[in-house]
Amino acid sequence: MLGTPLTRRPRRATFGEKMMTIIKRSLACAVLSLLFLQQVRADPSGSNITEYIESLPVDQTVFVTEAARLGSAATPALINLLERPWDLKRRVCAIRALGRIGDPTCIKAIRRAFASASEKELPALEWYIPEEMARIGNADAVRLLLDIKRNPRMDDAAFVQQMLPESINMVTNRAAVDAFLEELQRKDGLHWIAMEKLGEIGGKEVASRITPFLKDERPRMRG
Repeated sequence: MLGTPLTRRPRRATFGEKMMTIIKRSLACAVLSLLFLQQVRADPSGSNITEYIESLPVDQTVFVTEAARLGSAATPALINLLERPWDLKRRVCAIRALGRIGDPTCIKAIRRAFASASEKELPALEWYIPEEMARIGNADAVRLLLDIKRNPRMDDAAFVQQMLPESINMVTNRAAVDAFLEELQRKDGLHWIAMEKLGEIGGKEVASRITPFLKDERPRMRG
């Protein structure tokens, strides 16, 4: 009587085979991207872009690279992804792509995504939003960074102590000056960050606008 045949374990792919798979996927995405870009140039409708964004794999490297190639034309489709609370991975991909594109029209949508995030979703969003807002670097982006830092839900978050200050330090854009000046007026503990950043940005206009705040601080500094 024949015994039960031995079950054979599936052979594990070698390192070389894994690398070839990654290369093939990257080449396939590049070819698809070129074909799509040609199609968009011929017929630049929003539906084409939305369809392409929807078809991208949920892989941050591939998704962000391909979506960013489309530039601001992809912004509406990416913002639509932010409205999907059930699809956290795609929301993170969309946030990263929007930061690389640098279109400031996305900031309100990212703010809404952060405000509506559940406690479970918050760690993923708080990890990527600061870096991408720093890439955009205008006044609205800085306002969001500072509002996240003072958000009571962030009291115990490790990134408040590390990631967020680093992201604010990345901002050297003159477009952010107004947001830092607004922060000086609040005097809620973050105005020293704003003062340092304004000093780094520099210029006669900035110097003339911060002079009144320096006068207000002198008696406190002497005391």
